Amino acid sequence: MAYWLLTRFLSSIFHPIPVYAMGKEEKGARAAKKGTSSGKAPLLQPRYSVRGDAAASQKTDVVTDYAGSKECEDFHYDTMEMHQFLETIEGLKGHPQCVDCRREAVAGNPALLNPRFVMCSGCSQCFCAGLASNEDGPIGHAQLHAKSACHPVALWIDQPDAAYCFQCAHSLSLKVIALAARSHNHGYAVRGMPNFRAKCYVNALVQCLLALDDLWMSMLGPRAPAGPLGVALKELFLETRSGNDAGAFLNTRRLMESICLLDAGYRTTDHQDCQELLVHVRNGLIDEERKKKLPDVRKDDVPTVVDSIFKGEVSVMWTCSRCLNTAGKDEEFYELSLPLPPSKKHPSRSVPAIKQCRRIQKEEEKKAAVSLTSVKQCIKYYFRKVKVQNRCEICEKPSTSRSKDGGQIVANINSGGHAYVTLCLSKLPPVLTIHVLRFNINDKRVGHVKFEENIDVGEYLDPRSTDKDDARYRLVGVIEHLGRTVTPGHFVAYVRGSRIVSEKELSSSSSSWFQANDIRIRNISLDDVLKHEAFLLFYEKIKA
Repeated sequence: MAYWLLTRFLSSIFHPIPVYAMGKEEKGARAAKKGTSSGKAPLLQPRYSVRGDAAASQKTDVVTDYAGSKECEDFHYDTMEMHQFLETIEGLKGHPQCVDCRREAVAGNPALLNPRFVMCSGCSQCFCAGLASNEDGPIGHAQLHAKSACHPVALWIDQPDAAYCFQCAHSLSLKVIALAARSHNHGYAVRGMPNFRAKCYVNALVQCLLALDDLWMSMLGPRAPAGPLGVALKELFLETRSGNDAGAFLNTRRLMESICLLDAGYRTTDHQDCQELLVHVRNGLIDEERKKKLPDVRKDDVPTVVDSIFKGEVSVMWTCSRCLNTAGKDEEFYELSLPLPPSKKHPSRSVPAIKQCRRIQKEEEKKAAVSLTSVKQCIKYYFRKVKVQNRCEICEKPSTSRSKDGGQIVANINSGGHAYVTLCLSKLPPVLTIHVLRFNINDKRVGHVKFEENIDVGEYLDPRSTDKDDARYRLVGVIEHLGRTVTPGHFVAYVRGSRIVSEKELSSSSSSWFQANDIRIRNISLDDVLKHEAFLLFYEKIKA
């Protein structure tokens, strides 16, 4: 009884509790502005004393995506971290024990009877929370721990879709991110997509994007773009990862509407380039996220979702052929556009224009594959040393000398110098996108470019790169173009998924491959995938 009165007394004193915590990305950005260390979360006064006062009314564009929750900046966890929270809570449900109550029991102090329990998001430990409701918030050891450890967010053990933030002094609804986290166990369910007005290039690209685990976790997390394009893509991720097998096809109309807002050209029935659409989608998501960022965080301080998944860096080095002076810079890339090396043995061949896309596919499958080159050879050709014309600032400076009579003689300036340009990868992205450059104006080089399930780009890394021991990738998606030109033509996707969801066929397997040809989805072996003529390849980094 005495302990119960003590906890109630402490609750009246420490409600709300002035604790402070930052998101992982925001720590470094804000610490630089505030002049504090990014490694510690200092105890500060509350950012606002009462919700709704003048200070709180100035807080706008707060990062949150959880249905039904109020504004909260302290729950900054992504889908994978939420998945780990749920697994920990599941293990605690059977017999939850407060870590502080166990210490007090050793000292002879009785524990509170039948309390509720919470799991701290900062340290994943279990604490008693009294008999308080979700809205009132936890009391007891959970409240004391939040203040002393500066861990403001606690998840309810008996209701993991809900949490409480001691910093904001209100409850949080985590239904959306919890649903996304649970879908981690289901994998990507491949569904057909209707081809509205010759939009096969949209369907093929979306199938590959939905198969990317890193993109899925980010798009369903707190930092996801909240504009029309981001919301439409998030809905498709929820449909294909929720474990709900109801419904035959994905409804992509909302996504199509948001894509048309990016460029009015997509409103027509003209066939478009799948790679150009990928660029538009990436840029659209980046713009939406930057509009959502907090005003006190600079644009480049915290990377966007797209940047954190697709962006890498290439180091470009110039070496003067005369004086061996070197100069270099880093350039960012979102995909490697690989030209096909020139070949005398395998000249390009054309495919007759065929009106019907189904007939195109059947005809091309019957033709004997012409081996042009391989992706490995294309990468080697891309990173080869190239000799270019270049003016060197060192060896081309005019030189002067004195003549015998004391007059000044100016030497001729060396002109027409050359330099060797070398490229190397300085930073690797989690998702490596490879664009095989098959088109040259109106002509297409048709033939098989050999690619493999796993690829290692370690030999092209800058020796100073931190990715030197983490340069292996695994194939996740392939887009093939059928036809002689972009118009007419047809795009088909091959994706790694866990199962098919369609009206006629339902399969379940681990790491299976599927052909996604608009509404037609079928199982396909990896060996068959590797025989197709790749146009776009999506590789995910193999995590150690």
